Amino acid sequence: MKKTLKLSMIIVGSLVAAIVLCAIILGVIPVNPIKRLPADYSVTIATTGYQQLPMNDDSKAKLNKGIDGNKFSVLHALLEYKYNYRFTFKTFKNEDGKKERVKYYNKEISAMAATNNAYMLTFSWSAPVTVKVQGETIEFDRVKMLVRDMAGEIEKVEMVFYLNDKIGGEPIDEYYFVNPVEVHMASSKLYAAIKEIEENL
Repeated sequence: MKKTLKLSMIIVGSLVAAIVLCAIILGVIPVNPIKRLPADYSVTIATTGYQQLPMNDDSKAKLNKGIDGNKFSVLHALLEYKYNYRFTFKTFKNEDGKKERVKYYNKEISAMAATNNAYMLTFSWSAPVTVKVQGETIEFDRVKMLVRDMAGEIEKVEMVFYLNDKIGGEPIDEYYFVNPVEVHMASSKLYAAIKEIEENL
C-alpha cells in the first residue's frame, strides 16, 4: 500500500514538474513577426501631423528597442487562445460563403495612412526581397503596418507587402494589387517607443 502511494506521489510530482517546465519553456520562447522580415531595412514613421517623423540617432535607437520589444511569449499567446503565429493572407467571405483573399489596389495602398490612435510604419529595402506566406513566395521592397497601443494584449495586425515602383513609378500600374497579410502581434512597447519619439520632438 505504501509502495503504491509512494509511486503515485512520484508520478504526480513528475507530471507537475513537467507542466512547470513546459510553462517555463513556453514563457521564454519569443514571437516577434517583425523579426521575420529580411534584414537591412530602413523604417519611417508617419503620424496624422507628420508625413515622416524626423529621426536622429537617439530616436532610431528608441525605435529599434521598440521593435525588439514588439513580441510576446508562446505561453502568453496560449493563455489568450491565440494559436497561429504565422503570416496569413487576409480573407473575407464572398456571396457564396466561400473565403476569398482581400485585394488592395494601387490607390488603396497609397492611401494607407496614420490615424488618431495609430502610427504608420513603412519598412523599406534598397532592392526587392521575399518572404513566404502560407507556402507562397511574395516579392516586395516596402511593408506598411499600423501600430497602436494594445494595452499588453495580443491582436491581429495587417501588413501590406508591395513593390514601390508599381505604385510610385511612371506610368503607374493601376491594375497592380497585393493581398494584405495578417499576423498576431503585441505592439504596446513599440507604440510607447514611437510615442516617446514624437513627444520629444
